Amino acid sequence: MKRSEAPTDSSPFHLPETQPKKENTSEGPKEEEKKERIKKFKVAVIFSYVGRGYFGLMYLNNNPKTIEGEIENAMYKAKCISEDNKHDLKKVGWSRCARTDKGVSAANNLISLKMGLDGNYIERINSFLPETIRIQDVVKVSHSFNAKTRVDSRTYEYIFPSYAIQKIDSEHPEINVEYNPQQEDIDYFNSVISNYVKTHNFQNYTFNTKETKADSKSNNRYIISMSAQLVQRNGLNVIAVSIHGQSFMLWQIRRMIGFAIVLTNFRLPIEQMNEIMKTSFTLINWRSVIPTAPAHGLFLDQCHFGNHNERLQRDTSNNSKTNINSEETLKKCMEFKEKYIWNDIINFEKEEQPFAKYMKEQVNYTKIYDVLTGKVTLEYYNSIHKPSIQTLSPDEEQEEN
Repeated sequence: MKRSEAPTDSSPFHLPETQPKKENTSEGPKEEEKKERIKKFKVAVIFSYVGRGYFGLMYLNNNPKTIEGEIENAMYKAKCISEDNKHDLKKVGWSRCARTDKGVSAANNLISLKMGLDGNYIERINSFLPETIRIQDVVKVSHSFNAKTRVDSRTYEYIFPSYAIQKIDSEHPEINVEYNPQQEDIDYFNSVISNYVKTHNFQNYTFNTKETKADSKSNNRYIISMSAQLVQRNGLNVIAVSIHGQSFMLWQIRRMIGFAIVLTNFRLPIEQMNEIMKTSFTLINWRSVIPTAPAHGLFLDQCHFGNHNERLQRDTSNNSKTNINSEETLKKCMEFKEKYIWNDIINFEKEEQPFAKYMKEQVNYTKIYDVLTGKVTLEYYNSIHKPSIQTLSPDEEQEEN
């Protein structure tokens, strides 16, 4: 009997030779593809800046010309914020103490976030910033710290040329830019702004997209103190106004200043002026009567954290007690204010005279005077000068707070 042949290679029963196992030579992702992990700490960042040329402080999508946009980008370049967290401030728990408007500066502002602290991080961040934006200090804080809710109050300053408080004829308003104010001018202006102190409804002093009731408390703000003095800088006499309050609304300070200047220009009897000030807090639809002073004279002087610092010192479980706004930090902020903010405001005023243009072109003295003195009704004035109730563009939607 013929023996059957062994199956050929093509047979379905053929078992192929065992292939040698390939060695796993994979080394994982390439080094350049690895995302560097950054050990993060919750910190408070104290910083100063000149706001002219920027669309305010707050980060805006697709618009790098904000102060926070510059700082966030510098932190990323300094490897304090990772690639994953870039352009997403929520991921790092970003919060701000005071949101300043377009063109407004700050000597002492603060943000809180989680970021890396390797090496000389403050110098690295500042190396990627223009000299008109400076990180002054970074302080470790608790995980629950929030810049907006921990701040007690804010102090702003507003600087404008002293000729603005001269007495003006409402029928034929003319601005003499060579005018040097007398003590009676400064005293009257201080009498006007003293009416802002304590709690008032500032609905006529802000921008609202909808009307509110006269007794609405949503627009109430507490002003702790407000005063003005005559100062000379770089050959220019200016009025420096200090405003200390718990919080502020959009355009509030600029409109407070604008209205106080107009009342000082009219130089009405003190009793009549005081009654007008009371009316501005109680009547609705008065926004059209109150002018908005230019942004370039306003800056945030200091954020106050007294209660936070006191609690920190009482906490015996915290061994690394570092106050926010130490004497050394405040000194740096004040030096920045003198060198950059004051000089920017003064030089801009001397070169362009924006305040004189504002008074000549944007303030309708005759119509405002007629309403304040009862020559025409507010309804008639508003019919020919309708209050602006509209939606802000994203570039304008900032707020002093």
